[in-house]
Amino acid sequence: MSTKTKLERLAEHYGTADTAHELEQATPAVHPDAPPLTERMTTFAVRLPVALLERAREVAEQRNVTTSAIIRRWVEAGVAQDGADVGDRTVPVQALLELIGRAPRRSTGR
Repeated sequence: MSTKTKLERLAEHYGTADTAHELEQATPAVHPDAPPLTERMTTFAVRLPVALLERAREVAEQRNVTTSAIIRRWVEAGVAQDGADVGDRTVPVQALLELIGRAPRRSTGR
């Protein structure tokens, strides 16, 4: 058996292999909650209390999305609400759908 590590073997292979055909056939893997690929993104560090970040992670896990996605939704909703006139506040559709999804189910008795 070779003494090369798996990483070394991969580096050697991909350092010399022609993968153009595979790349032409590839399709990007996009998470369903990822923002549109046309929208430019950046990273911004925010200091959060540990308990708040843990709660955001719990909410994200419950909704089956990434922590980044849930925090981005909250920021978007907050910016939309803050920028709207009091008489003309809007609620993002995603926030409404999430609210409806969390509502307790009631029996109609039929």
